[in-house]
Amino acid sequence: MPSDCLAAHVAKRLPSATHLRISIGGFGGFSRGTARTMVEGIAWGTRVRRDGRIVELPSPPRGSADFGRGARRTVGLGWGDVSSAWYSTRVPNIAVYFEAFPAMAAAAGLPSDLRRIIAGPTVQRLINRGIDRLPPGPSETARATARSTFLAEAWDGTGKSAASRMETPEGYTLTVLTALEIARRVASGAVPAGFHTPVTAFGPDFVMGFPNVVRTDL
Repeated sequence: MPSDCLAAHVAKRLPSATHLRISIGGFGGFSRGTARTMVEGIAWGTRVRRDGRIVELPSPPRGSADFGRGARRTVGLGWGDVSSAWYSTRVPNIAVYFEAFPAMAAAAGLPSDLRRIIAGPTVQRLINRGIDRLPPGPSETARATARSTFLAEAWDGTGKSAASRMETPEGYTLTVLTALEIARRVASGAVPAGFHTPVTAFGPDFVMGFPNVVRTDL
């Protein structure tokens, strides 16, 4: 939800945008489910949207993003915004990057042949057994103190660009708040029936209604 709202906010600032890059950083830890999704994403390759179509890249792209603390290394992952941000913004070229903490950076740098082996069912089962031994998610203390940071950058073919950064409460904490509010609004009949992204249902400023969310236009 936060990345969807920020992407739409930036696209609104630059209606001519043809490219959108979403970078996500600031982690207080991952749940087992998120860890599995990341392992699968690196193993199977990175999906991005090109000219309106979702395509798979042969290897995860590398980049950098300034989350407010100077440039940090990032790694491309086939995250859900590659799909949803298209419906929210209609920008035809979309990629999602995550701050490259050491384990992710190492996994992204593996040769493609080795990543294909990791994607196989036997190795995935072994990896998932290891993930099962991890804590179920960030501790209560970590959730209370951590912040998530999102950076959305848009540009067009003429050299025009726009960027905005947003800080929010820790990701799982924000998810609880937003999921409950979305459910409440849907149950009250405030959302038309049919398929929606957070933005098509509630608009790009929906995220700003939650505590401790700060959005800055760069």
